[in-house]
Amino acid sequence: TLVLSDVAIQGGGVGVLRGWLHADDVTVDGAPIAVSRERFASPLWLDRVEVRNAPGPALDLSGWNFHVGPNAVLQQSQFPVRVNGGLMPGSQVPASGNAQNVVIANLLIGSSTWGRLAVPYVVTGFPQVGGSNLEIEAGTPVELGPAGGLLFYAGAGIQARGTEQAPIAFRRR
Repeated sequence: TLVLSDVAIQGGGVGVLRGWLHADDVTVDGAPIAVSRERFASPLWLDRVEVRNAPGPALDLSGWNFHVGPNAVLQQSQFPVRVNGGLMPGSQVPASGNAQNVVIANLLIGSSTWGRLAVPYVVTGFPQVGGSNLEIEAGTPVELGPAGGLLFYAGAGIQARGTEQAPIAFRRR
């Protein structure tokens, strides 16, 4: 477990592999906050963090579900979030302030949820999902890059139930 409180990091990032991160009032300039989890656990909550000027994603998240809270500031980076897993309903990802205002979704690990956001999820590769499920919340925009798509093996599934008021749109980017 890594605990950071009232910390400012200039020119370097925060990386957590196989552990927990508790971040409270953390500012990072010039690099991402990266978290990789291997085992299923409760969604990891990220709030009261500020990441600016990351050359790629501000948050680089891998392993099941994450929740980005309303006090997370993700600005002036290539894009706000890359996720290999899910972002829970109610997550807040900024719709402006980055070179590309999208969530890059590359690979699904474990059962994951893509909550409705103000920006689209962009699938850039062809993730192969086996033995896990993806739930896509009503109203969630999903864009498939030029070589993007989703491939589900036996035992895996997708639950995408839009509504008339909040359809789920899959589009080619």
